Amino acid sequence: MSQTPPTRNPKRQRKKEGAAARRAAQVAALRRQQRNRRLVRIGILAAVAVLVVVALSVFGGDDDDSDLADATTTTTAAEDATTTTAAPVPATPMTCAGPTGENTDLTQKPTVTVPDAPVTELQCVDLVVGDGEEVTSSTDVVQVHYVGVSQSDGQEFDASWGADPATFGLDGVIAGWTEGIPGMKVGGRRMLTIPADKAYGDDPSSGRPTGTLVFVIDLLDVNPDA
Repeated sequence: MSQTPPTRNPKRQRKKEGAAARRAAQVAALRRQQRNRRLVRIGILAAVAVLVVVALSVFGGDDDDSDLADATTTTTAAEDATTTTAAPVPATPMTCAGPTGENTDLTQKPTVTVPDAPVTELQCVDLVVGDGEEVTSSTDVVQVHYVGVSQSDGQEFDASWGADPATFGLDGVIAGWTEGIPGMKVGGRRMLTIPADKAYGDDPSSGRPTGTLVFVIDLLDVNPDA
């Protein structure tokens, strides 16, 4: 015996359909809101990007190029400072007295005669006039033999004889040497009488020779490392 399907309740069916329609509408509205928010965010990001590009082109273009150039120049200067030497500083040679006929044998350590009284100005005597390369700059590097004697007691306080020649830059020694050696030529021998203010001063507590100092210097080479 067949069964008759139950009769549907029209009112309940309409409620279900209405609820389903409302859920579908809510889902559609939620999707539209999410899509709209994404579009708004994209629009905001695009606008910000445009503003940044415009600001850089208007306010920062030239400065950025200049800053980059400055940074490059600074880096290059810093690198150059470690790889190049200082520019030569021309020096005015002193006018020295001529040879006296004494201490002319450059193979022998010279005998130094000191003045009777301290001096107040730098003085020089060319005992032997060289014929080689000339010292022309106060930053030249020279190789020498020398003897140093204090005027106050006539005692030798330093000498390179008996050891290797001394090599140094003229911009790193006492002023009497910086000013007194330019003009010398390789193969020359010069006597410098140096006042205290161009030597080590007059303070005995310094531990260095004080007062007027007399040096006899033999020039062996100029810029030996060049």
